[in-house]
Amino acid sequence: MRIALFPDDSLPDSTLVHAKMFHELALELKARGHTPIIITPGKPTQPTRLVVDFIDGVEIWRFKNGYTRGLGKVNRAINESLISWNAWRAISSKVKQEHFDLCINYSPTIFFGPVVSWIKNVCGCLYTSSSEISFRSG
Repeated sequence: MRIALFPDDSLPDSTLVHAKMFHELALELKARGHTPIIITPGKPTQPTRLVVDFIDGVEIWRFKNGYTRGLGKVNRAINESLISWNAWRAISSKVKQEHFDLCINYSPTIFFGPVVSWIKNVCGCLYTSSSEISFRSG
């Protein structure tokens, strides 16, 4: 399955625990034969609307977006509100070419809601929150 993962921060730039946890989830999904793709906000200074790179064999799509940390509340609110819009502008052509089977959103962030909904409509895929994921050992 092609699986889109939506954390609001990602390695290597982030030191937040959920960024590391999402990377570990992607590695586990990859080990089980799936194709995970992390879709996360990039920097407002990146040269293109979408930057694709790989960490430990996991594909990461970073879309151009304003900073959401270390700002005043008004600027942060504006940049967080634009996450889905900026994501869709950056990834829509790739999503239309290669559909996803499942979207996993970091819980409790609400800012990916619209882009996940758009992907669900385009791909007809399933959706779950990261808090609903569990793996059985063995």
